[in-house]
Amino acid sequence: MTRHSLALRLLLCGLLLLAGPLSAQDTTATSSLPDTAPASAPATAAQTPADAQAEADTGTLSIVVEGLDAPLRDNVLAFLDINRYAGKSAPEEVRLRWLHGNAEREIRQALEPFGYFEPVIEPSLERTPTGWEARYRIQPGRPLPLEMVDIQVLGEGGQDPAFQKLLASLPLARGQTLNQPQYEQLKQTLESLATERGYFAAHFTEHSIRVDLQSYSAAIHLHYDTGPRYRFGDVRFRQDFLSPKLLARYPHFKPGDPYNSNDLLKLQGDLNASAYFSQVEVTAPPDDKTHTAPIDVELTPNKKRKYSAGLGYGTDTGVRAKLRVEQRWLNRQGHHYDAELQYSTIKSLIGFKYIIPGADPT
Repeated sequence: MTRHSLALRLLLCGLLLLAGPLSAQDTTATSSLPDTAPASAPATAAQTPADAQAEADTGTLSIVVEGLDAPLRDNVLAFLDINRYAGKSAPEEVRLRWLHGNAEREIRQALEPFGYFEPVIEPSLERTPTGWEARYRIQPGRPLPLEMVDIQVLGEGGQDPAFQKLLASLPLARGQTLNQPQYEQLKQTLESLATERGYFAAHFTEHSIRVDLQSYSAAIHLHYDTGPRYRFGDVRFRQDFLSPKLLARYPHFKPGDPYNSNDLLKLQGDLNASAYFSQVEVTAPPDDKTHTAPIDVELTPNKKRKYSAGLGYGTDTGVRAKLRVEQRWLNRQGHHYDAELQYSTIKSLIGFKYIIPGADPT
């Protein structure tokens, strides 16, 4: 053996020795589990989807609120985010406890609009045989009284008997407990009354509830400026088969009268009650420049004639028949008639009625 071949063999052996440990290190790194696996390993490997679902199912959540009557209790339940799951499958425990942790803050927010700023809340969250129960024992504490109630109607509405009547029977008064829902309802009532009576520029110049927890009292300031009251403008009837003089007798108001939406509702009802029209649409868009509300009445004519017939039998009349004809209008003055024929084996009857609209066609 030459020196060169001996050296080559020694080099190859060295490379094999070096390669052996590197491969062994890789295998050791990827096979680091102990020879004897833990007892739970086989169970985990054999777990079915149904078993996993059973473990994930936390049962039904029930919510109990004690110590409050409606509407306080109803508002608390509406504010509680956790109440979304009441009677349903509870969320996973981490989220459930997070929702429960927010409950006290939400309960306080729910009680404040009704004047309770010092509640005592005892929350609890416990497992039950069927799932979870979140219970909230609540003592609302002392109510916050109204120290000042400053409610004013300004503008022309201040002299309107309808607004004066409302101010004389306010649901809020000094010494009563703060009740924000009543305050919001009063605001809506003022706005609705203004719309009904034609104060289309009305607006609140001040609307606030100020709570002072140091003196434990509240003050309400509500100023409503109605602006001017709008007047009825001209009435325009859109149709082409009846006399304008006849239609002009339907409104029980005239241009220049103070606006009142009830007058428009009556006009629409009276026109609908007549036999002339199949459809009536009344609109009165306000004109801010003239402070008037011109009235536009769109009228769709009814069928000019209506026929009806009936056939029956009675022990006192025997076989009977009825035929009726209604002529809904004959001319542009709105004349109309009803003709009816009744026949039976015992008696017969012919009826005829001719109607001429008067000064008040309604």
